[in-house]
Amino acid sequence: MLSKIKRYLKMQCSIVVPVYNEASVLPIFLKRLTELCQNWENQGIITQVILVDDGSIDESVEIMQKSAPPSSEIVVLERNYGQAIALNAGLERAKGNYIFTLDADMEFDPLILNKFLSKLKEGYDLVSGVRVIRNTSILRRFASYNINFFSHYLLHIYLRDLTCPVNAYTHSLLEKVKKHGSLLFLKVKAAKCASRVTEVEIEQLNRNKEGSKYNFLKLFALFLEFIVHHSRHIFQRIILLGTGLLIFSLLTGGIYLFLRILGAISPSKIFQALVILIFFTGWQTLIVGFIGEYLLRLHRLLEESLPCYKIKQILEVKNKF
Repeated sequence: MLSKIKRYLKMQCSIVVPVYNEASVLPIFLKRLTELCQNWENQGIITQVILVDDGSIDESVEIMQKSAPPSSEIVVLERNYGQAIALNAGLERAKGNYIFTLDADMEFDPLILNKFLSKLKEGYDLVSGVRVIRNTSILRRFASYNINFFSHYLLHIYLRDLTCPVNAYTHSLLEKVKKHGSLLFLKVKAAKCASRVTEVEIEQLNRNKEGSKYNFLKLFALFLEFIVHHSRHIFQRIILLGTGLLIFSLLTGGIYLFLRILGAISPSKIFQALVILIFFTGWQTLIVGFIGEYLLRLHRLLEESLPCYKIKQILEVKNKF
């Protein structure tokens, strides 16, 4: 017990890795991850590795127990919740001063985290990975493009690659994000809260032969979840649009009526119909905005009060370097 307390007191880095049916590539991934941890250990950096099994139906858990770096935690979820929630489950257990996220599919060599560590040591709060060579499918590129487009023009977040799974954060930044809600879609929230942000370009390795775990339906569901999670800005703009249309219709209608009373203009049924149409369009837009804002706040209250995942078991790895 005392050794564990000392370990957490000295801990500097946490690496969170969501895993889903990656038995074919886990041995080589864990080998490279162990090399990274051993390298950091030699530099006096204690590393907490959190492997989150997202309901795998292959031998992923058994392989992690056998080959994971020393003192790793294996968090086994009750079922498959999706990558975003699995990552959230791991981030909530991260205790290091520096926290890294990485996928287990060997699209990226774990040793690239050395670049991210160097940037954090320079004083950056958020280090965002940017994929230089994209070996992913057309569907994943399309989903990534839409998420980046949505974030740029509606959320005003100008990171080049919001869907890159390799990122690094300071613990203080995560605590700041937690005050505003959950850690789902962390990079977007962290980009809003961070005071110093930088990007690191990384190259993708050739993906394993099984290909992407994301089909069209999963990617569409992920995109919808992202939209819902950050749609407050959309509804706020809808409310502003509805308010603007109402004010415009009332002003133009009032001016038209005033000029008609003075006899300065002749009656126009087309203009009257247009003003009435704009008025009711603005009224309906305003109602849609308020209903959307109400439902979104209700969704967030339920999200905060109910757990979004259930942990089946937590396994500790007793391996040695």
